[in-house]
Amino acid sequence: TTNCSECHGKDGRGRTDEGKRLKIVDLSNPQIQDSFTDEQAFRIIKKGLKDDTGPVMHNTSYRLTDEEVAALVRHVRSLRRK
Repeated sequence: TTNCSECHGKDGRGRTDEGKRLKIVDLSNPQIQDSFTDEQAFRIIKKGLKDDTGPVMHNTSYRLTDEEVAALVRHVRSLRRK
């Protein structure tokens, strides 16, 4: 809630002001969910994500354990719309 919802929103749709500014993908969308593996999600959450301008999503490696990151991956998967 503290670190992710500012951009992704509580529902994962990215409809927050910051999410819109960064063009966050809708993590509840089944097509988006199918576009990445759990391993890719784990790596992005742990290491962050960059584009040509710099960090888009900051890394969490300094504050989250691997177990916590794995739990976040499970949470992201639970956001999928049917």
